[in-house]
Amino acid sequence: MENKYQDKLQTTEGLTKVEILNEIALDIINDSPEESKHYNQQALNLIEQLEDKPNSSNQDDNDLLNLKAKTLFVKGKIFHKSLDLDKSRQTFKSILNLDQKKIIKKTILDIYYNLSEVNEDDNDLLTALDYFEKYVRLKDDIHQIEKNRLILKIESEYELEKKQKEAEIYKLRILS
Repeated sequence: MENKYQDKLQTTEGLTKVEILNEIALDIINDSPEESKHYNQQALNLIEQLEDKPNSSNQDDNDLLNLKAKTLFVKGKIFHKSLDLDKSRQTFKSILNLDQKKIIKKTILDIYYNLSEVNEDDNDLLTALDYFEKYVRLKDDIHQIEKNRLILKIESEYELEKKQKEAEIYKLRILS
């Protein structure tokens, strides 16, 4: 493990430490799947400890749930890289059993895509296609939501600018 990670691991705790462990696991997955499993297991153990502690807010619960989903995602990637397709599929599906309303859509998108790849690698092409179609639909939905947000932002900026200009014109009329 590189020194940049050692320093980070020694100086962090909680959710941030889990994020760093996930980062390490993903960084070394190609070169050392076994070592990657080790860091992923550390992340899962830490999540378990954090789940046992009473949280202060719903936001903390959501953050922990999303980090758990991300950590399980890394675990599924490790199994896939190790060609343990059944465990990879099972791990990815376990994320879909979590509260999907609270999980970041990007994570669910990644799950669908990876389930498609795992099933394709396992020659279950019909299931692979099904997950890929779910991936495309969700990706389109996310894109549409982002596009709508951008349109609303532009419209509100335009309306604000328009009102500011109207106010300036009104002041000029009063002064003249």
